[in-house]
Amino acid sequence: MLSAAIAWSGIAASDAGAEPLELFAVSDAVRVFEDGYGLPEKQPGEIQVFGVRNEVVSAQCVVRANEDLKDLTVVTGPLPQADASATLPAEAIEWNFVESILIEENTRKVDKNDLTRPAPARVPDLLSDERQCALAKGSLKAVYMTVRIPQDAKPGEYRGEVSVRSGDAGATLPLVVTVYPLVMPEDRHVMVTEWFTTRHFQRHHGIDPEDPDAFFKMLKISAENMADHRQNAFRVALELIGNSRVEDGRLHFGFSRRISGSDRNYTL
Repeated sequence: MLSAAIAWSGIAASDAGAEPLELFAVSDAVRVFEDGYGLPEKQPGEIQVFGVRNEVVSAQCVVRANEDLKDLTVVTGPLPQADASATLPAEAIEWNFVESILIEENTRKVDKNDLTRPAPARVPDLLSDERQCALAKGSLKAVYMTVRIPQDAKPGEYRGEVSVRSGDAGATLPLVVTVYPLVMPEDRHVMVTEWFTTRHFQRHHGIDPEDPDAFFKMLKISAENMADHRQNAFRVALELIGNSRVEDGRLHFGFSRRISGSDRNYTL
């Protein structure tokens, strides 16, 4: 995957209270803490990303609240080329608010220089499906975006906007996507995966291990999300591999699991 780029305009943070809210760009690789911890000093006034056809590229922008904000939401639209000869449709852009979780203590026996931040602290960790949120005065909220470049997209520069609104307050940020005349192949030639286990479904998602519907719903969501991001290997726990003896006495193994007396088969 090609990297995302940022057009550094050197915009400094505005004086608090100048506007109810402000909007600026950061690299999609930056962890944006709600209290601004470690935030880069330069805050660009334009998002620039680039990629090839059939690729998904990511970007990130940040809302700074200069007063308490309610019902904060994000609006994106189509990205046309300057001559209007081609357009990336609005549905090619997806966005999510970045939510944080409280980390009460850091991992033990880790060098302090290797820590993202000393605990206790709220750490940005997940992408929310909520379309609105509240934001307290003086805090930051990151918005993570993905742009799916169609396989038949015309090479060149596409320009549009990302807007945020809260009541009568709002701000807009230019979004520029440059598409190069190459195509990301559908076939994957490198085995890619992340560490994954179903053993923590109960701990992290509150799923009863004896509830087959909830278990396999979460398993399907996880597998589809990994595949959607070009991961093509899925680590399966041994307890999910069912076994049986066929008529000739041989053992048969398959991806099935017996829960509460019922067999469920699934395909990844």
